[in-house]
Amino acid sequence: MYIRPAATPAEVRTAYGLAQAEFPEETARSPRSGDFYAERHPSESDIQIVALAEGQTVGCALASAQGRSATVGEVVVALGWRGQGIGLRLLSELESRGRVRGLERLILGSVDESVDFYVRVGYETVLMIHTLQDGDLLEKVLAGPLAGTAPERRHHPEWGWQAFLKLPAPDIELQRACAALGAHAGWVMSKPLDTP
Repeated sequence: MYIRPAATPAEVRTAYGLAQAEFPEETARSPRSGDFYAERHPSESDIQIVALAEGQTVGCALASAQGRSATVGEVVVALGWRGQGIGLRLLSELESRGRVRGLERLILGSVDESVDFYVRVGYETVLMIHTLQDGDLLEKVLAGPLAGTAPERRHHPEWGWQAFLKLPAPDIELQRACAALGAHAGWVMSKPLDTP
């Protein structure tokens, strides 16, 4: 088993292909693609990590830098290779290389089934509420399930209205209550990196 930065843009595309095979719905919704990462490879190969075994790509952690932080778009381990600590090793390598690069933080979205894994390895839990272009729906969520909290609110011309609420631990009931009103409610995980 080798865990290292992707050597070529083609290797990055292969790694993204694994993400598409393992998580077709999530990658179909993603603004990123194999080409997105391949184009960034010359300047970001150090934060495009792959796991190789038996002549094939069995895992990846692909990130893209934005200033002093990086968004981790894909963390994937092939089904037959899960449960062997490969995901943890991929993240550890990514974090180590991020520190060397001078990154201050890694940020990633998480499917519900993976939130507890990221919490165990030191990621902070942030509930993201997304309502596309419906500001009234966001106000309904803020007055309902999120009443009495102080989430960070943002509006993006393409993505619409969002609210981010940092929590000490995942609160699945709160997430479901927000989703029941029609908002997308998901997890954004964040980890500060202590640079050397």
